[in-house]
Amino acid sequence: MGNKFASGKFAIAECDRCAIRIKLSKLRKLVIKGKVTNIKVCPRCYDPDHPQLKLGMFPVEDAQALRE
Repeated sequence: MGNKFASGKFAIAECDRCAIRIKLSKLRKLVIKGKVTNIKVCPRCYDPDHPQLKLGMFPVEDAQALRE
């Protein structure tokens, strides 16, 4: 039994955002609000997930606040 998939060493794919043809190994998965999407984009279209988009996902502890 061999590998069920080809190695993809020379595979060509399309960027899902700008439709440019590029090597499959150069494409990166797009992350939006900390969730990995099924969209693969080229290095030119890739923009990393901004930390400010994660506001409200984690509780904020304010050590200086007074109860009453």
